Amino acid sequence: MSNSFIQSLVADHKAVRRLNKRDPLILMGALFLGAIAIVAATLGLRDDVVDGHPAEIVLLRGGVLLSLGLSSLIAVIAFSRPSVGRHSDGWIWALGVAALFPAITLLAAVTGQFPAWVLTAPSGPVCLIVSLALAIVMGAALTFWARRGAPTRPVLQAWLIGLSSGAFATFSYSLHCDSSTISYAGIWYTGAIVLASCSGRLLLPRLLRW
Repeated sequence: MSNSFIQSLVADHKAVRRLNKRDPLILMGALFLGAIAIVAATLGLRDDVVDGHPAEIVLLRGGVLLSLGLSSLIAVIAFSRPSVGRHSDGWIWALGVAALFPAITLLAAVTGQFPAWVLTAPSGPVCLIVSLALAIVMGAALTFWARRGAPTRPVLQAWLIGLSSGAFATFSYSLHCDSSTISYAGIWYTGAIVLASCSGRLLLPRLLRW
């Protein structure tokens, strides 16, 4: 095989610069804090959050959302910076824990203990709209960063961008949400994250191909 032939094969190829994994963490951190600031300025925060003594349900759902958002973000970073032997499946475990909320809600419905008011709560659609709007901004920024790398699994990465953005955005809204029931989170929080994830899956794969 001649050198000229090999050179012709690689003539149009350009090396992809390895991305700095700290950049998306800083980027999403800034957007996350900005989202909280927007929620605080426009909707206000829960009284117990303002007082510095959040209720147990706020800590529980907040911890789950943060774990889901961060583990998904780490997976997105890993898929944009491929390497041998790296595993980024922490998001699967976090998703399994988050799935307990809709699972408990379903169990409550089956056993007749589901609070019907949750389905008609006026704040429910607000939760969806605010969370999805914030997720779109975060997802767009994360996609722009990921496009500069070498996405190896664009479809899964699209899901994860939506999942991470949706989890962080929903957490931001949760600091305002006055509900303290698992069923509310199981319906509306889950709905917001599912919408963000599905939006990522539908819109982002073509943008992540290189």
